[in-house]
Amino acid sequence: MKECIELMIVVGEASGDGHAARLIRALRAGNPGTQFTIFGSAGAEMRSEGVEAIVDAENLAIIGGLEIARELPMFWQAFRKLKHAAVERRPDAVILVDFPDFNLRLAKSLKKQGLRVIYYISPQVWAWKKFRVRHFRKYVDLLISILPFEKEFYANE
Repeated sequence: MKECIELMIVVGEASGDGHAARLIRALRAGNPGTQFTIFGSAGAEMRSEGVEAIVDAENLAIIGGLEIARELPMFWQAFRKLKHAAVERRPDAVILVDFPDFNLRLAKSLKKQGLRVIYYISPQVWAWKKFRVRHFRKYVDLLISILPFEKEFYANE
C-alpha cells in the first residue's frame, strides 16, 4: 500500500519558489513509495512540480513599503485563503519558505489551529528583528536552514 502525505507549502517570491520546488523534488526522490499531495502559495516552479496553487506567489512578490501598503487587501485575502485551506484540509505539515513578514504571522495563526509548522530557510535572525526569535520558538515546530554554498550543491542536480 502506498503512503500518502499532504503538505501545504507557502512561498512569497521567486527564490522561495525555486527552493520549494527543489525541496519537493528531494522529498519525492528520497521517498519513492510515498505519494505527495501539495498545495499552497506557489509560483511557476512549484506548479510545474504539480503543486495546487491556492494563491499565486507571483502576486505576493512586492517590494517597497508604499507598494505593499497599496496591496494590503490582497495580502490579507491571500492570508485568509491559505489559513482557510490549511484548517479545512489539515495537511500533515505546513512548510513556510522564507518570506518572514507574511509567514511568521501565518505560522502563529496555523499553530493555534493545531497544525504542524515547519519553517524552511531560516532568516538570519541575528541580522534583523531579533525579537522574532520568540515567534520561532513559540509557533514553529521545526526550523530548517540552508547552507551558504547551496548553489554549488544544487548545480549538480
